[in-house]
Amino acid sequence: MQRFVFIAAILATATAYAGPFKETLSKDEITKAVKAVQAALPPVDAAARTKCQPMLDEYNSAPESKPGLILSAAECFRAAGALGASIMMFQTAYKYPVKGKGAETLRELAAAQEAAAIYDGAAEHYEAYWGDYGPGTLEAQADAAMFLVRATCIRRQLGDESHANADFKSLASADHKTRYDANKLCDAIRPIAMPAKAP
Repeated sequence: MQRFVFIAAILATATAYAGPFKETLSKDEITKAVKAVQAALPPVDAAARTKCQPMLDEYNSAPESKPGLILSAAECFRAAGALGASIMMFQTAYKYPVKGKGAETLRELAAAQEAAAIYDGAAEHYEAYWGDYGPGTLEAQADAAMFLVRATCIRRQLGDESHANADFKSLASADHKTRYDANKLCDAIRPIAMPAKAP
């Protein structure tokens, strides 16, 4: 079973034990949540993973001629349960953008990082999505505000006051149709949480 442990990176962003927001978790709570999420990841399907490798090999042989293959490989590896490999491929696609796939790449990268309990990275890429595809951008996406809310709530849980406040300010000033309540924004959105137990 393949596991990817990123606890040190998560803890580096957290405050000692108490933070500025009611949502802020202690280092111990974050550690437990990260370990629980990663322990609950499904095992890698070795047979399915083997089928993904030719796509990656073909991309690596000539990345300029078939740039879209990196996204296909990333999705294949993710479906096979090889989340770490998938994240690396989405990061490559983000660094070397595939034409017309920028929004999809950022969405998938952030979601994969969140699924792997790489919360700081997920928040960073949700914020990048807002910056690239939020209101007023050339390729504005309807889901940009939702992802910035998610980034804000992750930052609050990590106790990252400066990023959380900047995210909320950006959200509130750009979206005049929605009234955001700073005190209730994350009441129903807690990305860093213990996985639900099967019934």
